[in-house]
Amino acid sequence: MFILRYLHLVLSDIITPSCLHRFLLEFLGSTLFLSVSLSAVVMQPSHSSHLPAGVHQSGPVSPVCPLHVVLVFGVSVAMAAICVGGGAHLNPAITLAMALTSRLRLWRAVLYVIGQLLGGVASAVLLLGLTGDVTRALNQVSVTGCGMNPARSFGPAVITLNFNNHWVFWVGPSLGACLAAFLNDLLLRPRWHRPGDWWVELKQLYVLTEKQQQVASHLP
Repeated sequence: MFILRYLHLVLSDIITPSCLHRFLLEFLGSTLFLSVSLSAVVMQPSHSSHLPAGVHQSGPVSPVCPLHVVLVFGVSVAMAAICVGGGAHLNPAITLAMALTSRLRLWRAVLYVIGQLLGGVASAVLLLGLTGDVTRALNQVSVTGCGMNPARSFGPAVITLNFNNHWVFWVGPSLGACLAAFLNDLLLRPRWHRPGDWWVELKQLYVLTEKQQQVASHLP
């Protein structure tokens, strides 16, 4: 009975104009960011185009200039943030870090991540329409082949149905984002002075308001 009441309250918190608005912003922002950045990088001529006929490059396909990748992704993030607002995360790893540092309720974080992943799939579909091939976007955007945004790696993986070692592109960025968030809250801008302060703040994030408690008391 308590579980049903709690699920009802979770749904009532999710199905609100503000939460659905943020979901839409995450979806549109991720679609815009990844579409522009991936298309600009993948459609850039690579070193392999300068190789002699019959010679094929092995390993990750790297752009002509690594600085091109940095500028493209940086400008794309800035453009998406301006278009949908600076509060958008555009990255599941960042959303997870926000949830673990008591800045966002877990169920809202799940909704935001769904929006970001859908944006990643939509951008991969657009990229497929522009180039006819999204395999280069799987893990070959940069010299190292890394992907620091799970949504960026998820979209091409879904389109190509290639999830080989896909977990790496989730675990690595997520651990890095959480570590950076905790270092910020513990060292750069201390939020907690005792070990128990984080737990207290986390519980306060999920405390029912007086109105929610009244609603829960009238549920069957």
